[in-house]
Amino acid sequence: MDAATKIYEGILADGEPGLQRMKLNREPESNLLDFKRAKDQSAPLRQDDRTHLAKSIGGFANSDGGVLVWGVDARVQNGIDGVCELYPIKKLKAFKSELENLTPKYVYPVPDGIIHTPIYPDENKDEGYILTLVPAYDGLPVRSTIKDQGSDFFVRAGDQFTAMSHSHLADRFGRRPQPKLSLSGYLEIIAETRERSLLLFVTNLGKGLAQKMNVI
Repeated sequence: MDAATKIYEGILADGEPGLQRMKLNREPESNLLDFKRAKDQSAPLRQDDRTHLAKSIGGFANSDGGVLVWGVDARVQNGIDGVCELYPIKKLKAFKSELENLTPKYVYPVPDGIIHTPIYPDENKDEGYILTLVPAYDGLPVRSTIKDQGSDFFVRAGDQFTAMSHSHLADRFGRRPQPKLSLSGYLEIIAETRERSLLLFVTNLGKGLAQKMNVI
């Protein structure tokens, strides 16, 4: 289970009381968690909501996955950046249906495993919150299409969605030569002293330069 799915399952299990605790604790946004207050707090989605949907799915998919919580407002307030208020969404069933219908229209390719799950504080009322889960995605970069802005590739950087750089895109599309590392080794034992040494060798079989290697 990836980190985004763990966050999703935790919020879903806690329900609205968990969201209230996030408000109390001023839960911050992160590279895996984003909050969005629906523009009209009701269906249908406005253009701001649609733009955020496209950026969120593309940005999370092109990073490590993530969870978008609809109906929660996060911003800087009294010097603290985090959840400051809950705004339950009315006509929640219609809002969820619209999210599902718009997802394949605003991103390509559509990542596997995207889920839009409602949270109903009161089962007798058609209002509440929605969790959009975007699991980690290993396929080609996901392009987001935004009305009047064209298409672009986004990534999640901290608590923001930013356009992917040219070098990042080249890496993801495989156009830049990539390293291909092979590990080998053997155990050397000195007969007289019984001292043992483990010798390891890393060979780069690819055409790209291997950098930032960590030896543990």
